[in-house]
Amino acid sequence: MTDLSSDAPMHGHVPPPGVGAWPPPPEARIVNRRATVTWPLGQARQCIGAAAVVGIAADQAVATDPIGLAGSVAALAAIVALTTVTRLRGAARMWAALGLAVTPWLSVRASPWLVIPDIVAIGALLALSAAPGGLPQTFFRSLANVAGIVRASLGVPKELPGLLRAGRRSGVSDNRVGSRWGFALAIPLVTVVVALLASADAVFRSLFNGLHLSTSLRHGVVIGFGALAWFALVIRTRRAAPERVAGRLLIGEREAGVIIAALSAVLGLYVASTVAAAAAGQAYVERRSGLTYAQYARSGFFQLIAVVLIVVAVLVTLRPVIDLAVHRRTTFGLSLVMAALTMAVVAVSIARLQTYRSVYGLTMLRLSTTVFAGWLGLVLIMVAVTMVRNSWRPALVSAVIVSSIMALVGMNWVNPEAMVARENLERLNVVNDVGDLASWRAAFDDVYVSELLGDDAVPAIVSRLGLLPEVQRATVVNVLCRRGQANHGWSWNFSRWKAKDRLKSLC
Repeated sequence: MTDLSSDAPMHGHVPPPGVGAWPPPPEARIVNRRATVTWPLGQARQCIGAAAVVGIAADQAVATDPIGLAGSVAALAAIVALTTVTRLRGAARMWAALGLAVTPWLSVRASPWLVIPDIVAIGALLALSAAPGGLPQTFFRSLANVAGIVRASLGVPKELPGLLRAGRRSGVSDNRVGSRWGFALAIPLVTVVVALLASADAVFRSLFNGLHLSTSLRHGVVIGFGALAWFALVIRTRRAAPERVAGRLLIGEREAGVIIAALSAVLGLYVASTVAAAAAGQAYVERRSGLTYAQYARSGFFQLIAVVLIVVAVLVTLRPVIDLAVHRRTTFGLSLVMAALTMAVVAVSIARLQTYRSVYGLTMLRLSTTVFAGWLGLVLIMVAVTMVRNSWRPALVSAVIVSSIMALVGMNWVNPEAMVARENLERLNVVNDVGDLASWRAAFDDVYVSELLGDDAVPAIVSRLGLLPEVQRATVVNVLCRRGQANHGWSWNFSRWKAKDRLKSLC
């Protein structure tokens, strides 16, 4: 029997009578192209099973609480399934391992200041592990790799038929393959149509009273979305080459030099004014600024952090131009000066935040921004080092990503909400007269500690209730005992369990 599965003729092959000249007619080529198997049978079966598991795990996390055991299990399922099905290697395996290091904290910490960055980090690391190629060489390539997941998601409808048709290698008939693909397309459409008709017609809805259509639809949507999102990661790993970044920066050596020189001049002027203010003292500051010395010291932190972010972005963006500059020494020297001046801005911003902290106490915002400022200083150092050491430049992007993940893991480990609670309660020891309302308000914010801090801080608060005067202690205990949250099964979370255990005897 003649084999028409190839678009090219075999050597010495003569078409049998009635078939016609080679190549086959367009209709035959279309059929053959549609029947081409692009997924190995074993990988296809693993992929379908893993997508179902990831979808169900995602649905369980959404239905219970992603800040808990279900969230960790869903993230773990996505990472392990991607590693197993696609056989991740090299840099991709490293990103997956970093994702595994972040995953457990979803069931340990309950603070949104930690959980939201944890979820974002896991998603970004999954995207990086699915990106083809080795370590990203530039930040633009990293962003392009992450954005490639969106393009891979658009390719899911094109890849799904090939995945379902992979069963043909095991001798499955075309009819059975077509039936599978038909059911895969029909089930979500039928579910949505039935739900709409049931919401529009009470008699029709009565036929499905025991099925809870809205709940079933919600579960189906979450499972389908989770499975397809994970499948998009698999498609992304099948790309043979890294994504290319479209276009180039229209900035030359002269433009880069002007930008760096202008920013260096402004930063130098700011550092000089800061040094002059520190040397001249309080009278000079109040005369020049029109503010009290305390107001001056407590202002401007977030603006300084924004300046540091802008300078880091400029250095990272212009680094390729600096490397290729004809007058490289001048541009290179200005860049190092700008980095050094920006480090001084980082130091000033952290010093100002410590002034906030000494007067008003510690908050999660102040602690998080301090850590962020310190991390930005580390990034500046890494950028400066890579300018000096050419051999370290390819590792800059990976070093920045790894350092950010390690900083996040470190924050999870130290439990920042407990740190904030301890510091605010222990500040009461410096108040001599607790009957003085002004001193009390300056030393302790009972509303913030009892209401705005979460379950991570409860053990630290309960262990230091003895530091509070009786009236404030009763207020804090009343607020803490009103807390109530499910913490069993898939919603179990270590911080919630610890808080509930400490409040059991108190309440």
